[in-house]
Amino acid sequence: MNFEIKLPSIKKKLPDSVIGGQLLGCNAFAAKRIEHEVDVFLFIGNGEFHPSNVLLTVEKPLFCYDPVAKTTYEVEKDKIISYRKRRRG
Repeated sequence: MNFEIKLPSIKKKLPDSVIGGQLLGCNAFAAKRIEHEVDVFLFIGNGEFHPSNVLLTVEKPLFCYDPVAKTTYEVEKDKIISYRKRRRG
């Protein structure tokens, strides 16, 4: 399924106060660019690669929605600390 095509329909279902961006590869610049405008981040996708990169880039809470498994979860703060330690190592 091509989620890039689905993004406009997903954004229509979100409140007007939502600011969106797209993560490409390991570049979390879109998240960093809007960090000062948001309270939390919502990652839509599966896997941990992209969310972990967001966690290493910004200092805001991160929620993930996996459209394949249809689950939503918050990435725990201890996981952020663990990612940062591994990155420094």
